[in-house]
Amino acid sequence: MHELAFSKPTMTFIVGGPGVGKTTLVDSLFPKLKNSLVIRQDNISGPFLMTPDKSSGVFNVNWYKLGGARHPINGGHYRDNIGIQVYRSMLELATDNLAFGLNPFVEGNYLSSIKCKYFQEIVDPFLQEHLADKSISYKTKIILCYA
Repeated sequence: MHELAFSKPTMTFIVGGPGVGKTTLVDSLFPKLKNSLVIRQDNISGPFLMTPDKSSGVFNVNWYKLGGARHPINGGHYRDNIGIQVYRSMLELATDNLAFGLNPFVEGNYLSSIKCKYFQEIVDPFLQEHLADKSISYKTKIILCYA
């Protein structure tokens, strides 16, 4: 298999609405990409939508299984308590890996974020602030998926 490599560490955002093929695109590209990793919004947000089964009433190791009720992703709990932290967590994970010279692929919706200039006002300044002292030359890319 032919490997693809970037000329410098690159953070790539794979963006688009639900069901447009973001995961399919990443899954087809990833085996060919050298020094890359995938950070998926669903993997970060999923556990925060789950709750522990507290039926025993006392903390125990089974709480880590998160076997209790699950909050819907389109509900107020996600919007009010989780969504923004998920995007921040993805950005921090990607930035840490970019600093190690890796190529993070950040897969998420980002459609409303694009409208409010998330990349210009949050991502770019965040990268400049957190990578300035590391003297890292990097690139960012956005791939918009739509159907």
